[in-house]
Amino acid sequence: MASNSVSTEVTTRSTSATTQATERATNQAPNSTNQASKDTEQTTEHTSSGKVVGIVFGLAAVVTLMLLSFLAPAVNSGAKDLPLAVSGPDQAVTQLTQNMEHNQPEVFEIKHVDDAKQAVHDREAIGGIALGQRTAGPNGIPVPTAEVITATGAGTTYLRVMNGVTQALTSQGAQVTTTDVAPPASGDEHGTAFATLALPMAFGGMISAVVLSTQVHGGRTRRFLACGAFAIIAGFILAAVMRFGFDVVDGSYWEIVGTLSLAIVGVSMFVLGMESKFGYAGLGIGAVFVMFLSNPLSGMQTGPDWLPSPWGTIGQFLPLGAAGSALRSVGFFDGAGWGIHGLVLACWALLGIVLAGWSAWTASRRSN
Repeated sequence: MASNSVSTEVTTRSTSATTQATERATNQAPNSTNQASKDTEQTTEHTSSGKVVGIVFGLAAVVTLMLLSFLAPAVNSGAKDLPLAVSGPDQAVTQLTQNMEHNQPEVFEIKHVDDAKQAVHDREAIGGIALGQRTAGPNGIPVPTAEVITATGAGTTYLRVMNGVTQALTSQGAQVTTTDVAPPASGDEHGTAFATLALPMAFGGMISAVVLSTQVHGGRTRRFLACGAFAIIAGFILAAVMRFGFDVVDGSYWEIVGTLSLAIVGVSMFVLGMESKFGYAGLGIGAVFVMFLSNPLSGMQTGPDWLPSPWGTIGQFLPLGAAGSALRSVGFFDGAGWGIHGLVLACWALLGIVLAGWSAWTASRRSN
């Protein structure tokens, strides 16, 4: 009897457990079905056709713009309408202007100034000619005199053009002397090393923006403060390497520090602002803008006047173009012409701050 009671109790408990398990399975089945349904919905969700088309055409436009920004300067660059300052007696200037326009049409845009040397130093022209009084030549016959003013710091391409002017005047019987108002630094006698500075400034600004936007958390203000600190430190280091390490620029060390720091902060804050407003897409667009639009139009290798119109002018209002011209000003021209380029860089940094502020304002409105 005891054995039968125990067996009956065990059977009852087993049946009860089986019933409870069945009920739990039955209750969980709808949840599993719902979850599977949700997963299926997420998997089968598609991006709208309009958005896909917009992305495709947008990428095509970016690639086309990149091609044009590199191809147009490469194909159409050259000596055309280069600003040339000429000073001297009116009759001599008029005769020289007529001869140059006849022999080299559209190469120069000749400006009659009171002091050609000062005009070149103030960056109003890529070179100059100061015509003097006639003097006795080797045979006692009066010959014209001229001083050709060059500025290697403005760009080596301009130097070659002005050397051609010197040869032309000499072949016409004039006594010619040359003066370089912006000679190259002792570490860069040919003035070619300066062109390599574009990439460090571009990458310095872009990489800092990428790292700060992905690794610094706790608000936009912290990122922008870190950006400013990085730009200052990088400015000190890069200026020391350029000025004392390789001696590729002359000028005040502190002015070079300030210009480099402003150049980096202009690029970095702009890209940070793009990321803050548009996310990772903005980060990519900002990087493409700096590298594939601002870089080829900067004129760092040749000087902006060598680029075809209006690309050379447009490039001076972009970050790297303004940075290159500002650095030339403090490195070779005692700061002449720095103001407008420094203002452009400050505006790009301010644009980044405005974009970040716009993003914060939009987010606060959504939360309310």
